[in-house]
Formats: sequence, structure tokens, C-alpha cells
Amino acid sequence: MGFFYAPILALIVALRLNYALSEKFVLLIRTLAVFLTTMNEHTNWLFVLVGFFCLLGFVVSIILYVSNRDKSFTPRILAAILFCISYPLFGYLLYISKEFTRFPHLYRTPVFMSLCVAPLTYIYVRSSLEQAYRFKTWDILFFIPAILYTAQFIPFYLLPASEKMVIIEKALESKSFGTKESEGLLPPGIGYILRMGYSLCIIIATYVMLIRWKRSGNSELLKINQNKEIFQWLVYLSVILSSTFFILVIGYFLQITKFLEQYRIPTLTVTLTIFFICAYLLLKPNILYGLIGWLPLQPAPETPSITLSEVEPITKKQSISLEQGEAYKKIIEDHFTKNLPFLKQGYAIRDLSKEVGIPSYLLSAFINQEYGKNFSEFVNENRISYLVDFTEKNPDSLLQYTLEVLGQMGGFTSRAAFIAAVKRKTGKTPSEIFGK
Repeated sequence: MGFFYAPILALIVALRLNYALSEKFVLLIRTLAVFLTTMNEHTNWLFVLVGFFCLLGFVVSIILYVSNRDKSFTPRILAAILFCISYPLFGYLLYISKEFTRFPHLYRTPVFMSLCVAPLTYIYVRSSLEQAYRFKTWDILFFIPAILYTAQFIPFYLLPASEKMVIIEKALESKSFGTKESEGLLPPGIGYILRMGYSLCIIIATYVMLIRWKRSGNSELLKINQNKEIFQWLVYLSVILSSTFFILVIGYFLQITKFLEQYRIPTLTVTLTIFFICAYLLLKPNILYGLIGWLPLQPAPETPSITLSEVEPITKKQSISLEQGEAYKKIIEDHFTKNLPFLKQGYAIRDLSKEVGIPSYLLSAFINQEYGKNFSEFVNENRISYLVDFTEKNPDSLLQYTLEVLGQMGGFTSRAAFIAAVKRKTGKTPSEIFGK
């Protein structure tokens, strides 16, 4: 029954991140929980612990990806990282519970995911530092080793279930999971070294990128508290993800793999990684919004007034330039000031995109970078500012309207949403702000 607490914790993380959950998604959560609890009756503490965080990792990764209403780039990359960590852990659960005999077609499927963790981490860190909103053209090269390595298992994948069962039963008896590939085309042990070596190289490149970025004149950005927290998060994430690879490589070369497996050190390290990511998202959800203050810290463009039509093409760029940022800021703020579109209930980023002619993914990236918040928070803060200004100019309105009516006038769909938004922005209740 302990597995069912993982969805509950994931729901708390989802609410903290202000992401919506559909009924189908909740059903998927329950299905995953039931699947884990119907495995063989393994009640030892390690199995329960690993299963709990494996399920939690799946759920939070899906929340980040599917329920990300702004469709921001870096949160979706982080979701992919979390999923690629959780899936091999799920494979480990199937292995120690011998459930691979019930699901033979899942055997050896985690290898691709495990090889994607390090490249995705590199892309995530790079995109966060560069405030990018899409992949670079050559990013596909990072995943070629994972594709080639997985391709060697194609003969195994094409086998019928009965023949796979024979191979799986031998692997379960010999306990060769992880360090030896009895069914691969490579000699036993070589594939293991190639996976770990490649991942370590990418992680080291990530460290180098972080060091270079900090030394390349970005110290002013780190004076902003949120930017400092995000940079620390990127460092911590790189360190904890690399720890598993270091442990496995050192254990292999020092011939202490049996010792590590005996105490399940690599498994606990992966479990700790999932816990770390989910806990950090719960405590500091602002790390998803990206670095802020990038426009004021750069020199102003020579042309002070820029229209959207004059901005350089964006089809081949991965991040928003200073020129684009200045234009977007002026267009959005002028539109909000003159037209007050945020007063519409259910106002979404796709609505703003249609109104100003800027793709929604660019709007999301820009609002994250310039204002340090997501679209929902950005709109709600404009709503509250409008209501405060309105009541100051029309003091009689405080006698005429209730809090519910004021909230509806500001575009809020419910009293609870109105109260939560006011508390988030001001630290006070609507009654304290509006004297009700």
C-alpha cells in the first residue's frame, strides 16, 4: 500500500508547480500504482523504497511534460531526464522481483533511456544558461550512441516471448543484470563500460560548461537571488546525476561490483536522485522559470523603438535575442495596458499569442526569462495590480462590490483562486488589501 503515497506526493508537487491534472492522468497514476503493488510479494524495505520513488519519478515527469500549460522547453527536458532515470529503476524492480518472466518484452528496454540521461542533462543545463527555447540542430548527435547501442539488441527484441524467456531465466540465475550483456552483440562487460564511459564524458562536459559560463562575465546575473538559486540547482543536479556513473565505473575497475550490488549502492543513488529532483521542485518551483534580469544587464539597442515586424527571423535561433526581447516586452506591456485582455476569465497563453502575433512557446520563454514567473502568475499579478488601481481611483467600489465580485471583475474564476493570487503577490489576504 505504500506505493499509493507516491501519487499523493506527486499531486502536491503538481499543485506547487501550478499545473493542472486531467481525469485520464489521475487514472494513469492509479494504474501505475496498482501495477507495482501487484508484483510478487516483495515487502522488504529496499523494494518498497525503490518502488515508491520510481512511481513518484514517473508521475512527476509526466506532470512536468503533459501538464505544462506554457509548453516551456527546459521543464520538458527536465521531465525527460526524470523519466529516463525512473524507467531503468523500474527495470531493476522487474529484475529483483523476477517479474521480467511475466513481461519478457520489457527486458533490455531500459538501455536506451539510461544512455539518454547524460545528454539530456547537458542540453538542460545549456538551455537553462542560454535561455533557449528549442533544440539545436546538432543535438541529435548526442543520441546517436544510444541509438547504435540499442540497435545491437534488435535481434533480441524480435524474438518471440518463449525464446526471450529462456535468455531471461539464464540472466536471472547468473545475476548478470547491469554489468554483463549475455544477449547483446558486444562481448560481455564491454557494453557496460561504453555506457558508463560515454555518460561520464558528457557529464564532465557539463561541468566545464558551468565553469566557463560563470567565468565569462555572468557574475552580474548571479547577483540576482533567483539566478543564483537556479545556477546552484544546475550544479547540484549535475553532481548528483554524475555520482551514480562514478560509483559504477569505479566499482567495475576496482572489482568491487559485487560489493556495490550487495548493498544496492547504485540503486540507492538513483533513488536519491529522484528524491532530490522532486524535493527541489516542491521547495523551489521557481527554478523552472529560467534566469531573470537579462534585458537590463545588456546594453540597450541602437534603435529604441522596435516593432515585431522589424525583429530578426527566429526560425533558426534557439534563444531570444536582446532585440527580440525589447520588442516583445514593449508589445506585451502596451497590449496589457491598453486592452486589458487579462480581465477575461480563462485567459490563456494561446489567447495572448493570437492577439500579439508571437508564438506561444516564445511568449512562455520570454515571460519566464524577463519576469521570472510563468504565464499564469504573470497574468494574475496584472489582474491584482489592475484591481488595486481600480479601487484606489474608485473608492466607492469597495462599498458596492463584494470580494467575489471584485475577483470576477479582475478575471479570476473563483474566490479561492483570487485569494491565492493576492497572497502570492502581496503576502496579505484580499480583506487586508481591499478593506473587506
